[in-house]
Amino acid sequence: MTANRPGGDVSYDWETPDGRIVKPYKGRYWAYSKQNMREMEKNGLLYYRKTGMPMPKHYLDEMPGVPLQTFWDDLKSIISGSPERLGYPTQKPLALLERII
Repeated sequence: MTANRPGGDVSYDWETPDGRIVKPYKGRYWAYSKQNMREMEKNGLLYYRKTGMPMPKHYLDEMPGVPLQTFWDDLKSIISGSPERLGYPTQKPLALLERII
């Protein structure tokens, strides 16, 4: 929500829904104009940290991405000298289990 350079109407105090006044971090500016921030607030596109700092909401259908692939060739198998190997005949690599979970 902040930028390192000013550009337009980006030096202002922002009032949170609970009435707190928030400023950008020291040496930073708001990344959006006050009007754009008001529109984001009105459309429910902001959430607030405990400090009161506004953060943008991101929805999966609005974000570009890569569809999940079904062929995972980047995971290394457990070989006989691997410190991860425990000797179970069907043992899976920890990286594979973490990805599945």
